[in-house]
Amino acid sequence: VASNWMAAAGAYEQAFLKSDDPFFRLKCVDELMMVYMKLDKANTLADKLRDWADKNAKTRLGEALLMDVAVLWQRAGKPDQAIQAFLSFFEAYPNGALNDRAHFQFGWVFLENKQYESAISEYQKAAERTKNPQLQADAWLKIGDLQFERQQFDAAVAAYARCSQVKGADPAKIEQSLYQAANASFKLGNYAEALKFQQLHALQYPGGKFVPEFLLLLAEIRRKGGAIDKVAESFKTLLDKYPGSLHAPVAWQGYAEALYTLGRFKEGIEAVDSFVKNFPKHDLVARAMQMRARCLERLDQTEKAVAEFESLI
Repeated sequence: VASNWMAAAGAYEQAFLKSDDPFFRLKCVDELMMVYMKLDKANTLADKLRDWADKNAKTRLGEALLMDVAVLWQRAGKPDQAIQAFLSFFEAYPNGALNDRAHFQFGWVFLENKQYESAISEYQKAAERTKNPQLQADAWLKIGDLQFERQQFDAAVAAYARCSQVKGADPAKIEQSLYQAANASFKLGNYAEALKFQQLHALQYPGGKFVPEFLLLLAEIRRKGGAIDKVAESFKTLLDKYPGSLHAPVAWQGYAEALYTLGRFKEGIEAVDSFVKNFPKHDLVARAMQMRARCLERLDQTEKAVAEFESLI
């Protein structure tokens, strides 16, 4: 109830005012944000934060408190107030210790407001100014994702490549950036560059999380080059090494179609049977049944092929 939230706000405020520990005081501010948003009184807390920031001006705490004003408005879903608060923060602390994180957070405000160019600009400022490898990798990755979603694949490749080169960043982010760079290169039709990123990934992360995705991508690159035997090989490798992968159904279907194209109809039927057995309710089952019927037809098993088509209908 409102009275309980007000009591909680008072307790957190007293804890903030009585403590000398900057870290603890900022934790109190985090709790206050939650409480005041529950009370729908973000403006009241914003005034308090600005007052506390003024009293601690030119200190790390004062800087953090002024940035929290902008974060508060962002969490409250008030982009106009958040944008103005971030601009005030940068005016007060143009070279502050939190400047890089503020630009990254400012990018989120623009992203949520669908102002994509401004979001990219802020993420780039964060990436170029920070000495924190995790923040730098996150910023380049966000730029790459935004460019990819907008089908600006050249720019996406460049951003993902920058992310992959950040020393000391989370290996999971580096691995992800390598795959995304390869995928964006594929979308551009630059298969040689996609393979370059695939090879870098194979060297750095031989058992990584994105190996199944790379195998699927490798199959598609080989399909574009007309190397259908290699396409089948890529799908089979994925199925043998990662049978429980989320990509296994697509791999089974692609493997069966590659075998059909190669004229290996019996193996194609076996592949479809394995797929239907393991994933009986998957969306691709109907397409797999059609492939099985076509294989039966090519093996001159016309009656079975007709029965399969009728079952499909």
